[in-house]
Amino acid sequence: MAEENNQSNQPRIDELEQLLQQNLKVSLETKEAVLALRRWIAWQRVWTVVKILIIVVPTILGIYFLPPLLKQTIDSYQQLLGSQSAGINSLEQLQQQLKR
Repeated sequence: MAEENNQSNQPRIDELEQLLQQNLKVSLETKEAVLALRRWIAWQRVWTVVKILIIVVPTILGIYFLPPLLKQTIDSYQQLLGSQSAGINSLEQLQQQLKR
């Protein structure tokens, strides 16, 4: 009777082993897909930081270095035109004209 019970359960055990193998295969494929997705997300974060730095760093450098360069350029231009009068810079001249 025990042999008869084992023989009747054998196809069921084989079926369960086959299902376990399929489950393992699908789980491994899912794991690979998740790892690939995590790598992609990590690279997206890195590129986001790089994009922000590409915008922010030149802006900060421009704010720091541009005013002295503009002042030097405006002073050179005023000397070429001969319109530099008694130490009044162009911003003060503009303010005086706006007040009139």
